[in-house]
Amino acid sequence: HNFFIATSETELYETVTTVDTGNIPASDITYERPSTCAFYAGRAWYAGFDYRDSSTSIFFSQLVDRPENYGMCYQNNDPTSEEFFNLLPTDGGVIRIPEIGKIIRLWVQQSTLILFSTNGIWTLSGPGQGQSFSATDFTIRKLSSQGTQSPFSFVDVKGFPMWWGGDGIFILDYNPQFDAFSVKSVSQETIQSYFASIPAGRRAYVKGAYDSSKDVVHWLTTTKDTNLPMFEYDTVLCFNTRSKAFYPWVISDSTPK
Repeated sequence: HNFFIATSETELYETVTTVDTGNIPASDITYERPSTCAFYAGRAWYAGFDYRDSSTSIFFSQLVDRPENYGMCYQNNDPTSEEFFNLLPTDGGVIRIPEIGKIIRLWVQQSTLILFSTNGIWTLSGPGQGQSFSATDFTIRKLSSQGTQSPFSFVDVKGFPMWWGGDGIFILDYNPQFDAFSVKSVSQETIQSYFASIPAGRRAYVKGAYDSSKDVVHWLTTTKDTNLPMFEYDTVLCFNTRSKAFYPWVISDSTPK
């Protein structure tokens, strides 16, 4: 089983019992840290590890009622016990989705946890409409095949995420009539050729921010000097959420930067 120990650093342990001897070998420990975290359904969630099959895994803590619970991503009862071995709804654990690729970003939207990965988008929620997630009953659905490599591009626009994907810039939409999410492109009919001209390697380092007073999203990116360090930028791509207009803002070469 896999679990966290919340010390000064996050530690991921993986122990395996051998069939032949029944012995438990020394724990395989990695100090890899999650690249994305969230707080959902009263629990802490961790994902985005670069360690074995953990890149396709989502770890969730026990229901948090004290600080220690944040690191307990395992069940409370001993699974080898002959009496009290059952998984409890409040337990922590690990959810594996082998086809999900690496999870880039976790996003809480209403009663749903949205999983953005390199090869698509999945939703995780309770078993039915209006029902809460529990360790013993939940639902996973694939929402889209639009993957992303740009974890810093995500911005919160009035409660909904907007981000850079592999094929454009997208926003998450919600239909209350059908209680369903959908992914919409905001660049396809406007700046798709401009988007495609930005090197794919630079898109992974795009950084976004939302100015709520002007309803304008700003993304720091690089369009000219591809020799710049990954976190230095020469352009700001702006998007006015009222008029739906895109416009670039070129940064001066002068110092300071």
